[in-house]
Amino acid sequence: MIMIHRVSKSENHVVYALEKKQEFFFGFRKFLEALGFGDENSDPGIYGFGRSLDNDGEPITSKEDDIDKYVDKHYSFRDDKYIIDVIFSAKKVYMIISTKKDRQDEISKQINDFCSFES
Repeated sequence: MIMIHRVSKSENHVVYALEKKQEFFFGFRKFLEALGFGDENSDPGIYGFGRSLDNDGEPITSKEDDIDKYVDKHYSFRDDKYIIDVIFSAKKVYMIISTKKDRQDEISKQINDFCSFES
């Protein structure tokens, strides 16, 4: 499980500061699926996230990159309901989710499926 270090909410944004662990990639892909972005079998933006690439530039679905190599990197995922920005620092992963306030409860539920709160 990935610990949530901090949560900040405003009218149209939720910001999560998360523990930077290797499991983030798997959990984040499942998070995107749960929010309706597609699935790993149909969307290369999802199944390729955090994966190593083969010689043709295609994601190797059985191999993930080392998350420690992801420093000062930014990724953005968008659909008609959400804009999700993921920013990697040396020690944390920040997720900035832009959406209407009425969808923030759904986001919290899905985040808790792959994260746990810091005690």
